Amino acid sequence: MAVTANELDQIKSILNGKKLHISRQKIAASLAMLDESQEIFPQPQQKALLVQLLHLYENSKKKVVIQLEELGEKELPLTVVMGVLAEDWTGMANSILGIIHQKHGNVLFIKGFTLTCQERKLGVVLLSFLIQTAEDYGRFLKDKNNLLAALKEASQGTLGKTLLLEDETIKFEIYNQTINTIKRMYRGPDIEEIIGENGETLKFFSSRSREYLQERKLSDLAGLVIDNYKFQKQIRDGQADKKIRIKNFETLDEHLTGITFGCWEENFSVENFLKTLDFIVPGHIIKHHKSFVSSEKILIYRIEIVDSHYQPLNPDAIKSIESSLEKLISTSVDEKFSQIKSVGGYEHYARAIIPFLMEELKVTGINQVFMSVEKKTEFMMQLKLILVSRQSKKNNLNKLIRLLESRNGIEILSVIPPRLYQNHIEINIMNLKIVLSEFVSIAAIFQSIKNILKSLYGQVRDFDEGLRDSDMRSLMDLTSEVRSINPLLIKEIYYNFDEIYRLETPPKIMAEIMKLVCETIKSAKKQEMDRVIVKYKHIRHELKNEFIKTIFVISYVKEKKIISKFINNLHNIEVYFTRIEWEQRFYLILIFKKNNLALPEDELKKVKTEVLDKFLKNALIIDATQQSVDEEC
Repeated sequence: MAVTANELDQIKSILNGKKLHISRQKIAASLAMLDESQEIFPQPQQKALLVQLLHLYENSKKKVVIQLEELGEKELPLTVVMGVLAEDWTGMANSILGIIHQKHGNVLFIKGFTLTCQERKLGVVLLSFLIQTAEDYGRFLKDKNNLLAALKEASQGTLGKTLLLEDETIKFEIYNQTINTIKRMYRGPDIEEIIGENGETLKFFSSRSREYLQERKLSDLAGLVIDNYKFQKQIRDGQADKKIRIKNFETLDEHLTGITFGCWEENFSVENFLKTLDFIVPGHIIKHHKSFVSSEKILIYRIEIVDSHYQPLNPDAIKSIESSLEKLISTSVDEKFSQIKSVGGYEHYARAIIPFLMEELKVTGINQVFMSVEKKTEFMMQLKLILVSRQSKKNNLNKLIRLLESRNGIEILSVIPPRLYQNHIEINIMNLKIVLSEFVSIAAIFQSIKNILKSLYGQVRDFDEGLRDSDMRSLMDLTSEVRSINPLLIKEIYYNFDEIYRLETPPKIMAEIMKLVCETIKSAKKQEMDRVIVKYKHIRHELKNEFIKTIFVISYVKEKKIISKFINNLHNIEVYFTRIEWEQRFYLILIFKKNNLALPEDELKKVKTEVLDKFLKNALIIDATQQSVDEEC
């Protein structure tokens, strides 16, 4: 639309009043750009739509009037124009704009204003957007009625909607300030993964309330976001099994202790952690807690607490929590991977392991990997790697060798030439040497190798993963049986039994063992430190009316050669044992069977007279078989 000389003079006069001296020619060029920007929704069309909206409003007595039209010929790209007229309220335009953004992406033109009609203040929003493809147009037609319904709902103001929009505006402001703070605090080349589109910051803010964000310092918020990102990255890349940060900090109203930790989801139970927290900080008050699990199954958990006096935790309590978290996360990881598996050569694998892996590949379609520790010293470890995959024409084996050798700490000792089964399944076997000082933990070794395999073969499934899943289920079942026992004690006992024994022993039997250990701990606390405490009981079969095991728990302070005394003096008796250290005492757990049943009375007397009375003089010996169990420990 051409600008008259009079209009140019008026605009130039206004600009001069702002001490901006711009030529008439430059003003005309700028206004031409403005006119060009509105060609998608020409002003006559805008005015016609406004008149139409007012006419509908005056004649229909509706509170909201909406017009949605296709402009021009039905050719792609297609311009869609929309007008909404409703009783004005704060946030009306933002609410409508949000609906269109969500359903149809970018808006090319928007105009919002108010006017008075029939003594009512009305809000008017005019906008337009483009539909680029036939597929988008089909989706638009199919969803048109839903869109109109959503716009009608969005156009009607309520106090709740106003507050919600205010919340989002405040959150957006804090979000931008936090982004700037992160830029000052983090200088890594991967910063876009933190502050970019769909980055860690956006995920963090979308799951926090306005109140939470407003009450905390920008530096604290930025630190939490950075920790969340770095913890996941380091665990995913095999640089760590777990990351823990505990810090006292201030909000606007109070002093809190913040605990953030990350680990593989399968290695941790939040429920057990909260129980342990109850033991360490009795009566603590949770002010905030949040957790999420990433697509790679990495758990990030955040909890903010005060003690029973509404104070942040003291250094001793923080140190105790750090130690407990280390144990809770670590025990299930390093125990599994540090076990040395004694297995034979290729024939053993061909008979036992490979057929199973091939079957898993057929059923799941996922490439299978098996990693077995052959030999381990303080400084190095030898590892056998078996990969069962679909035959590839990409010569992946050579690439795999290059990638493994390029990783510090991994050396290839030998490679068995690939073997082809059933014309399409390829078996690759390697023997690797691992320098332990190059890795933060045993589990990090396995994770690093799996990451290399995934880069070449896509998704791979670790053979031991099934055993670990089964082990975690057993632990969860056991924990539900002994809810009152300290979760740290449960794990301490559980992971001191070897893997096979854990998987073979029913949770109810294991629970009885736990309860007896707990009762022994309580008894030991009532005695002098140097006195030996012995508790024993027979454990009954779940279904049969017979005792199937006899359990002894022996508690002592100084190292004693007890096991050899039992073995040398008890013949034809099957014995399994393990030992834990708890609160400065040792607890030796002995499990006896004879002919698949508990010890008969004569053998039990023999244990007392030939071993306990002889070698553990002045020991307090308690038969707990008939005792009622108070399992809290």
